Amino acid sequence: MREPTVAGTANAANQPDLRMVVALPRSGSTMTMCLLAEHQMIGVTSRLTLMGNMQPRTGARGDYRPFEPDYSIYDGPLADPAHPIYAKAQEKGYRVIVSKEETGNDLATGTPDLNEVNYPVLPNDDAIRTARPVFLVREPKAAFDSWLAKGWDDIDAFITAYKNIADSYDRAKSVVPGTRIISYDAMVENERNQEMILRGVTSHWGLPFDPAMMSYDNKEFGQNFLYRSTREQDIYTKENPKGLFSSVMAHSGVQHTDGVATTRVKHGLITTDQVERLDRELGDIFARLDTECRLQAFRTQMILKGRPVRFDHELDNAANDDNYGKKAPEQRFTAPVAALG
Repeated sequence: MREPTVAGTANAANQPDLRMVVALPRSGSTMTMCLLAEHQMIGVTSRLTLMGNMQPRTGARGDYRPFEPDYSIYDGPLADPAHPIYAKAQEKGYRVIVSKEETGNDLATGTPDLNEVNYPVLPNDDAIRTARPVFLVREPKAAFDSWLAKGWDDIDAFITAYKNIADSYDRAKSVVPGTRIISYDAMVENERNQEMILRGVTSHWGLPFDPAMMSYDNKEFGQNFLYRSTREQDIYTKENPKGLFSSVMAHSGVQHTDGVATTRVKHGLITTDQVERLDRELGDIFARLDTECRLQAFRTQMILKGRPVRFDHELDNAANDDNYGKKAPEQRFTAPVAALG
């Protein structure tokens, strides 16, 4: 497995580096993908590990089908054979490939021990060091309500996948200090949040910030992405199954809420019992991750102002405090999050 290089500097064969955004479906991952695709040095692709070895579905959702993650992307561009996405990226002159990697939504795709919901996107520490993953989360009730709108109604699968993402982030930051977490809810609050979060991400990847990432061209949605197969390309550019990309295609950038809470459910399909269960099992997890995202963004802003700060002790407190998510924001950390606006 190839060791990562600093983006923008030539490696032995002038090959593109691999980076990743790891997310739960319906958490703003396609919007994030569109923003990153505007960076002049980045080529974006999607679901290489999830779909690379996926067998076609022959029955209904919930019926068993085999599952084996495709980890060949981690072998690097000099492998024999190399994953074809590297050649596609080099052909277009990209220095970095950013792959949006997601869990699935069906526990029956695979076995109880290994399925598309619980599988490790990053199989080992070397993969983490190579891909320098960034993780993306969304408030659980809003995300699951979005699942329900697409016909994905298995709350057990949702909770398993959500915890998988959170656990993967915790593991990654122990291997690569400074690993970034993106809260969709924080990013859509206002333009300053979006900029600071994206500045932190590009810095983590060794890239300069590109202001073009503050918006995207919805008229050309998906046309400039890198695809592992023609089937994947058709999903993004022709089929739009279940209207998965309709919201992204309707806008040319982040629709900022200007402080309006994003925890409200959009589709109104979630039940009271589901709300209570998600709050009970995932509420504290999201509160911690959302807070870490805001602290990282605040640190980025202070560095830009020439006032570098460290809040590592605050992140440690968040990770070790069982009641952290129940505290009011002003009780969770000393960094004034309002200063982001």
